[in-house]
Amino acid sequence: MNDRLTVKADNYVSRFHFLDKDLLRFDRIHRFVGPTKEVDSLPRIWSLALADFEPGIIRVPTENGPAELVGPVGVFMPPFSPIQWQIEPSVLEFRAFISPTSLPPGIPRDPFFFSWAGNQDPTSVDEILALLTDLQNLTYIKPPGRYSVPAQMTKIFIDNNYHQRISLAEMAKQLNYSHSFLTRSFKSTYGISPVEYRTRLRLFDAQMLLLTKSSKVTHVAYASGFSDPGRFMKQFRRLFRARPSQFRIKRGLEGRDLGN
Repeated sequence: MNDRLTVKADNYVSRFHFLDKDLLRFDRIHRFVGPTKEVDSLPRIWSLALADFEPGIIRVPTENGPAELVGPVGVFMPPFSPIQWQIEPSVLEFRAFISPTSLPPGIPRDPFFFSWAGNQDPTSVDEILALLTDLQNLTYIKPPGRYSVPAQMTKIFIDNNYHQRISLAEMAKQLNYSHSFLTRSFKSTYGISPVEYRTRLRLFDAQMLLLTKSSKVTHVAYASGFSDPGRFMKQFRRLFRARPSQFRIKRGLEGRDLGN
């Protein structure tokens, strides 16, 4: 059975390849026409991205201000750890390794980047975990705004309930905050609204289900937390610039619990 897939959109090409049932690799060429700020966050999966960046192209927030990623770099994104990227007009090439495997003790639960001196890319989860465990010098990536208790509480609530069909008003009520304060606080800290953050978790969850399951698109929409398949299709195409049906591999992580 084929375990490779190429997805072509108007601004990127991604090539997916399952290295084993617990590890997906994808290689991407992505064109950015204008200056861009994007926030990525993954559900119950983690990602290690490797690239060789030219100067002046991409920055991430750290506790010491924006940090430029230059040269051979690795970026590790644990589950539920949003990263805001500042990207200048460019064509970026990178490869990433994604897995639902539980992270062992000793590996940070916050995103970070590090200089990548490896001559050979990892080919298994064990190799990646060994690499991350042995790192000596790394820089943590922080949210772009100041720490906020309400924002953190909102994030924890969303992380634990993103599959549930709970309105923002109900979320605010359960957390004892007003709708407007909750939205303002969250966006000020993370650079994205709580609704959009939850939507991205759902969409990345749906993408993994499409890659690994044979379920119908409508079932994937419901399983990811969407109540309206039509709205799911629209939001999926807006984020990924491609149709859900383009992300179809029936091998790889089949049978792995991805939180659904």
